[in-house]
Amino acid sequence: MLLVLPVKEMSNVPYYIRRLLRLADHYVTVDRAYLDSGFYQGNVASVLEQFGVTFVMQARRGAEDVDQLMRQVAEGGADSPQMRYGVADYPDDAHWMVALPKQKAERLQQSEPDDPTDMVNLLYTNAPMTRETAESIAEDYRSRWGIETGFRVIKEDFLPKSRSTTATMRTWYFNFAAHLYNLWVTANVVRAHDTGKELAGDHPFTAGRLMQAIEDDPYEANIRAEPSETLDFFDGLFL
Repeated sequence: MLLVLPVKEMSNVPYYIRRLLRLADHYVTVDRAYLDSGFYQGNVASVLEQFGVTFVMQARRGAEDVDQLMRQVAEGGADSPQMRYGVADYPDDAHWMVALPKQKAERLQQSEPDDPTDMVNLLYTNAPMTRETAESIAEDYRSRWGIETGFRVIKEDFLPKSRSTTATMRTWYFNFAAHLYNLWVTANVVRAHDTGKELAGDHPFTAGRLMQAIEDDPYEANIRAEPSETLDFFDGLFL
C-alpha cells in the first residue's frame, strides 16, 4: 500500500508522519519505519515512538563522537559498529547509532576515497541492538530502495502528463497514480498467491496490461463506500 501526502514545509514533517500513521493504522500494523536523512529529527523519532513503531533512519554526521565511530569502522578498528546515542532532546543513551560499511559502494568503488568514512553508512534507530541486529537492520534498510523503484514506476506508467502549475491539481494526479500503482501491486500479489509462484523478477501483470484491462473492462466496478474515518482523515488534504 502506498500513501502520499504533500509536504509544504520540512518543519511540519512530524505532523505528516502522524497523519500517515493514523491512516495506516486502519489497514495494517506498522512495526518498523524506514526513513531517509530528511526525517532525522528528534520530533520525528518522538512521533514514531508514540505510535509504538521501531524506526531506522539515515543519520547525518557532524557530532564528534559519531564521526569517531565512523572513522573506527572505516579503519576496521571498531570493537562494535554501534553506540548508544540520542538525537536532539533525547538523552545520550536513549537510542542507537549504527555505522557499517556501504556494501554497494564497496562493489562500485574504483579507487580509494579521499575520506574513508564516505564508505560508511550511518543509521539511527530505537531497535534493540546487538552486532547481529545491527547488520540485519542495515540489510533491511538497503531494501527500502525498492520504494524508489515504486516511485519510478508511478511516474513512468501511471502518472498522467500535465503542465498544470496548480499544486492541488498536481497532488490529485499523483495520488490517483498512487491508487493505480496499489491496484497493480495487489493484482500481482493475488496472482502470485493463486499460482503458488514467488513474487520476484518479472511481474505476472505488467503496468501496461493492467491499464489496458481497466480500459477494456465492460463491467462496472463494485467499490465499497469509503470508511468514514478515512474520509475525515482526507478532509482538507488538497486545500
